[in-house]
Amino acid sequence: MSTLHMDISRNIEETSKKIEFSGVIGVKAGDDLIHSSAYGYSNRADEIMNTTETRVGIASGCKLFTAIAICQLIQKGKLRFNSKLKDCLPNVFPDFNQNVTIHHLLTHTSGIPDYFDEAVMDDFEELWQKNPMYHIKGLKDFLPMFQDKLMMFEPGERFHYNNAGYILLGLIVEEITALEFTEYIDKNILLPCEMKNSGYFSMDQLPKNTALGYLDEENGAWRTNVYSLPIKGGADGGAYITTSDMFRFWEGLHSIVRLFPVIQDIIVKLLHLYLYLRRGVSFSISCLR
Repeated sequence: MSTLHMDISRNIEETSKKIEFSGVIGVKAGDDLIHSSAYGYSNRADEIMNTTETRVGIASGCKLFTAIAICQLIQKGKLRFNSKLKDCLPNVFPDFNQNVTIHHLLTHTSGIPDYFDEAVMDDFEELWQKNPMYHIKGLKDFLPMFQDKLMMFEPGERFHYNNAGYILLGLIVEEITALEFTEYIDKNILLPCEMKNSGYFSMDQLPKNTALGYLDEENGAWRTNVYSLPIKGGADGGAYITTSDMFRFWEGLHSIVRLFPVIQDIIVKLLHLYLYLRRGVSFSISCLR
């Protein structure tokens, strides 16, 4: 192992202890795994430690799976980036702008109302006072939480992070494929990338080696986040992933073979997000070229 790689491992270990990090870390340089470590408990009550093969919830990190699913359907000619929401779903959105497109939803520029607006809300538990989280078992269960609300701004006007947009993208995947969203992801992304230990699991049926999420109180107490999230993840987040499976995913994505055998142009559009600043200046972030 090179001096640089040793420095990286030492910095990770020192920082993890300093901030009392709980989770799993893996670092690769090219094809070489240069660091792998686990910290904290996957189950605090039973004092079960995280291991390097513990499944960890990645929350909105799996929005990328939703975006890839949409791009796969575009590649197959079943959808277009400029397809309009109103033409893709039979659901009624009485106050939504008729010009909202797939591209708007993908890039968080649609302006549709969100069921959880992270710009103004910080307590996810507030959502479930009127809509118990154990009732949210499918994507359609989210619709009453936002489908009758007013638009926040005109489509394309600016960037505003939006969870509801990805719920709609997931519903579009279900409408086109006649598969439940998580089933589609399993068959068309996780399995082709050989991500055998990852998936969308119901929180009341978590498999072995899966970390529970925790909320820390100011007084030092803690509790699990089981009442803070939908009982099962979906198109806007909630998958459980191992670091080794995440490596397999990135290798599959970068090789372009398993997920995108032909059209690299689609990948560029997928990972090329246009963000709009308040001053009206636009810039882009491209993760893959």
